[in-house]
Amino acid sequence: MLFIIDRTSHTSVQNQLREQIIAAILNGQLPPGTKMPSTRKLAKDLSLSRTTVVIVYDKLVESEFLGVADRSGFVVAAITSGTPAEKSKAEENNLGTGVDWRSWIDGRLAGQRNIIKPANWQDYPYPFVYGQPDASLFPLPAWRECSRQAMSQMAMRDWANDAVTQDDPQLVE
Repeated sequence: MLFIIDRTSHTSVQNQLREQIIAAILNGQLPPGTKMPSTRKLAKDLSLSRTTVVIVYDKLVESEFLGVADRSGFVVAAITSGTPAEKSKAEENNLGTGVDWRSWIDGRLAGQRNIIKPANWQDYPYPFVYGQPDASLFPLPAWRECSRQAMSQMAMRDWANDAVTQDDPQLVE
């Protein structure tokens, strides 16, 4: 097995797994294109929650260490931006927070088109402003009840069901 989790370490299990996968990619043990073990298999092999492995894989996809192959799982991505040492240093700096906020904000703001509206837009008889519901017409009690039902444990069993081997029949229909 390539990865070993130290349960006595002060480093979280997620960070340990993430660091080990990054190290294996950067030192060539996992070359680009290598198919990663499924989240279920890796979780079982390491005696971890599948959710933990899914979170680690998702973070590695965000960091461009892994890619997603349609219906085939995760594969090691080719490191394209920066040298492996630079990539490793950047990852090392973000392991605690998980997000390089400055880059994220700069990237989001660069392509953003701001809505320009007058300061007194709420006083207009028909203030058609994107994303601003009319408080007098919005069915807030019904919205709350709908949200409460959708987030209940019973409902979550339906919408969070993991049907790996089959498509959702309602979506197909």
